[in-house]
Amino acid sequence: MKERKRTRVTGWVAQTDSGRMRYRVQDVGRRLRDAKERVDSANLEESVGALWKLELGQLLATSQPLYEQATTTLRTSREKAMQIFVDEDRKNAVEENNDRHLGRNWRTEKSMLREHCNATYFR
Repeated sequence: MKERKRTRVTGWVAQTDSGRMRYRVQDVGRRLRDAKERVDSANLEESVGALWKLELGQLLATSQPLYEQATTTLRTSREKAMQIFVDEDRKNAVEENNDRHLGRNWRTEKSMLREHCNATYFR
């Protein structure tokens, strides 16, 4: 008769005298389920990551033209505001120059002329 190897059972695992591990059927099933869950979890995380990257890429592709349009609008608005400021500054400089050359009464004469025009034409 064959002599059976002696085994020591600890929890789910049986250890032979030679040190090799022998697993019970329930333990093997549990390990397989755990491995499958880990694989499924990793696949799910990978799928979610891929979807996230896809959505992020689509969002970026959609938002890029909007960003460029907003930047262009802001730039043109800023340029228009600067042009208005420069024009106003230039107009003030011309008026100050005229005041210096024509004397200090120029503004008074200008306002009197405006009053005369208003009184004459807009009665």
